[in-house]
Amino acid sequence: MSETSFTLGRTYTRQEIHDKVGGPLQGMLPTVEGKVVCCCVTRDPAKEESTKLLIGDFAHQYPAARQWAAVKQAVPMFVKRQPNSWEYMGAFRVAEATAGDDPKVRIVLHLEPVFAAAVAG
Repeated sequence: MSETSFTLGRTYTRQEIHDKVGGPLQGMLPTVEGKVVCCCVTRDPAKEESTKLLIGDFAHQYPAARQWAAVKQAVPMFVKRQPNSWEYMGAFRVAEATAGDDPKVRIVLHLEPVFAAAVAG
């Protein structure tokens, strides 16, 4: 993997994100060796009243969410703006993880921004 800094507000392709942090080219919480390396969402949680991710019982998503919540490490967050165009929103970490209150939501990750424009891996 190469240097892992990103420019706040710039858009990247999933291939460019992968080239910097590794992990699969698809999925909300790509992992490398069991560790979450970034978060890619299709909406902008930073513009909601509460910054949270609702995680269902998907094969890779739930274990990755639990791991990220346990380590509380900051990872780069991207929001999909157009097909294959992901805007870097900054580094976020899990402030708290709670059980979902809906049968389709297994865990809720409450995120907080880390005040740095780049994340080193």
